[in-house]
Amino acid sequence: VFAQIDTAARDPAPRLFLDLDPAAGDQGQRQRAGLQAGDTARVQLHVEGGGQVSGWRVVLDYDSARLRLAADGFQPGDFLLGLVWRVAAGEDGRVEVAGTVTIGAAAGAGDGFLGTVAFDVVDVLGRGTAITATEIELQRADGSSHREHLLSAARLASWEVITAVQEGPPPPPETPALLQ
Repeated sequence: VFAQIDTAARDPAPRLFLDLDPAAGDQGQRQRAGLQAGDTARVQLHVEGGGQVSGWRVVLDYDSARLRLAADGFQPGDFLLGLVWRVAAGEDGRVEVAGTVTIGAAAGAGDGFLGTVAFDVVDVLGRGTAITATEIELQRADGSSHREHLLSAARLASWEVITAVQEGPPPPPETPALLQ
């Protein structure tokens, strides 16, 4: 008796990167300082290892006391042409961005730029807050889908956080009045 064993490797899990550099492509900028109330932070979504994709969905978590989805909350990237997209944001600090190709449009393949999500800074960020991608779901061109729970984050801050070796006595502790 012979049995055929399926030796095809499972698709590797897609990876999602958040980039805070507005230049095209993923520059790997995962932190940005100097943001104040009234500023807008734009977060690019880049996928790696997506395979043949006809649609996608990304869930982002953020601190809704410090950030708010901007009025122009999403701008589509070039990974999927003919993209129809939607943004669903709640008051709970979670936003879901999704896109799918229109009938007859070509599927995306491999790595690409999904789009940019914009957040308005509504309160002082101090030493920082994070925008975290917690889930990505890819709709494959063959009709199957792949959902991956992940943790990819970008950190936003009002001040630079510098780690350095310092000679002499330690600095005095920070007081709340200095942080405002």
